[in-house]
Amino acid sequence: MKKENKDNQRDKYRHKKYAKKYRRRHYVGLVIFGVLTCASLFFLGASFSKSTFVVNDNTPQITPEERTQAVTSTAGFSFDIPKNKYQVFATTSLSDPLLAITPPYSGDFNKTQLKIKPSPINSDATFAKFTVEKRPKKDYDIALIKKKTNDEAIKELADFSASGFTVKLVKSEPTTLNNQAFQLLQYELTPSQPGANKIYTQKWVKVTDEGVYIVSAEDLTAISEAKSVFSLPLRTIQIGAQNKLEKLSSPIFSNLLGKNKTKEVTSDEVSPSVVKIYHFVCGNLVLNGQELTNDTCDGNVGSGFFISGDGIIATNGHVVTLTPADFLINIVSSSPESTRQLLQFMGVPSESISGTNQNQLAASLMSKLYNLPPERLRIDNYRELTVVAMGSEPLKFTSVEDVKKLMKFNDSERLAKAELLARNYSAKDIASLNQQNSSGFSASDVALLKVNVAHTPYIELANTDQTDVNSKIIVVGFPSDAENQLTENDYISPTVTAGTISAKRSANGSTGRLFQSDVDASQGNSGGPAINQSGQALGLLTYRYKDETSSNAAKSYIRDINDLIDLAKSNNITLGGDNTVYESWLNGLTKYRASHYTASLRDFATVQQLFPAHRLVSDYALKANQAIREGKDKPVINYTVVLLALSAIMGTTGVVVVAIAIHRHRLGHHIHKTLKTEGAN
Repeated sequence: MKKENKDNQRDKYRHKKYAKKYRRRHYVGLVIFGVLTCASLFFLGASFSKSTFVVNDNTPQITPEERTQAVTSTAGFSFDIPKNKYQVFATTSLSDPLLAITPPYSGDFNKTQLKIKPSPINSDATFAKFTVEKRPKKDYDIALIKKKTNDEAIKELADFSASGFTVKLVKSEPTTLNNQAFQLLQYELTPSQPGANKIYTQKWVKVTDEGVYIVSAEDLTAISEAKSVFSLPLRTIQIGAQNKLEKLSSPIFSNLLGKNKTKEVTSDEVSPSVVKIYHFVCGNLVLNGQELTNDTCDGNVGSGFFISGDGIIATNGHVVTLTPADFLINIVSSSPESTRQLLQFMGVPSESISGTNQNQLAASLMSKLYNLPPERLRIDNYRELTVVAMGSEPLKFTSVEDVKKLMKFNDSERLAKAELLARNYSAKDIASLNQQNSSGFSASDVALLKVNVAHTPYIELANTDQTDVNSKIIVVGFPSDAENQLTENDYISPTVTAGTISAKRSANGSTGRLFQSDVDASQGNSGGPAINQSGQALGLLTYRYKDETSSNAAKSYIRDINDLIDLAKSNNITLGGDNTVYESWLNGLTKYRASHYTASLRDFATVQQLFPAHRLVSDYALKANQAIREGKDKPVINYTVVLLALSAIMGTTGVVVVAIAIHRHRLGHHIHKTLKTEGAN
């Protein structure tokens, strides 16, 4: 039986397929599976070898800082440091010497200092020191009484001497660290020893109700060395509580779960696309040939939002317009005496001015100012400036002289000069409507600006024909009354207000449309977008109406976005375009909310690289890094990588199977030859 089975096994090798040393299908399969394996491994390796990201040195760097440690003091300050780069010293009392401390770097200390660990590669930087200290608030109060002004008091607190050096303050100006306001002071230290090199010190001072915080970078070989040697501590320094940008991070439409809704928009998604607009006019106001002012300035503040990827901004016409009549009305409205003088100048009898109807008479007169020809009312030596604040840094000015200096404004990373592309606006419309002697609007009160900035994150425009009454909206803008004595105003953040569309109305005297809303509005909101549930702009918040009946609520009116689209078309202006920043921001937020913190940082880095002015991305990146350090990060399942891995496994398995088949065929071929020889004999 065994012999019979053996003969049967040998007989199968007599088949003609074993006559050849190989079979073509085997080698074709080997090539196919081999190529599949190599290609899968190549692309799999490429997906893992993608570099993280490099952020411009001029912006806070965003990287997954898993190899960092926090330095935290109960005195109210904290910052991050890279592992194994610095020696850390601390003391509880400012009068006691600093002592070396070991991780974890936290405790009840009022002063801490970093020193670079000695390195033969970077010997010049080994002497640099980074210090954070907290002083009592009374030190500032005493200095303020003595020096009278805030700036001089801060200089008094930061003042120091150094043995063997002459210390000179070379610069003092406001600045920010990690979105917090500080006063920056730069010192030049000249050695008394001839031939020795100068060294430098930088100090950042912040005064709070809890105390005075002084951040110092000392013994620098160059002013720029602070940002390179102490980059991470400087950009993560936190004084007191987290900054107020956090307050914008709240769901707006969390209760709207209708089947037809495409997504839920939140304030954090759209608010970075909203900007604050400053518009100024300077010159000499001339009425009837008589100069009323001697080179003064006036202006408007409003809101706007990006509607293209190359810096085009939508806003209201009245935000970026200041006519001679506006100029004059603003002057007289602030002073009853100025109103009386103007009425007398315009020939109104004194007995009429002193009557009880002065306000009505003045309002009537003001409405007529808009009809005066330029030869009667004009601005000589006319200068105009529009500046857009794209991030959290405000444009700083406190006087007319400050505004005059701004006329030579140069763009910065977060503030940019804007050009007026187009405008459809009539200044006299509102005055005429208030006097009820007008046939309605003669213009739509919309305008288009442009800043010389690329990759701006823009809001898509809605099809307003699909906007229904009772639709939920949010309005984003910069109301002036939100910046008051109750708030810290060294940075700006938009106000987000929720409401509904109460009615759809035709604008009086025009073919345009107004959306009536119950959303609250204040001066400064003008030009801000009204956003629907899909994150699209359906219009611009433009007017607020309140009649004399106290029981009647004020109503807000939103200009239909179609008015703006028509303005762009009539001036051949192209809207939209590349929106990489906005899309990357949304992707990053989605990953962040799903606890995919490392993955979110890649999108946040794209945002900051392309649009450094983004006011929220740094906050989210810092929180993502903190979550990573706390072990809260969840990996993202990359299905492309999974498929590539499966392909590589299948390819490898195929190669092995085919190789075995080739080996077995070669053995069969050898037996076939043997049997053939035996048969021949």
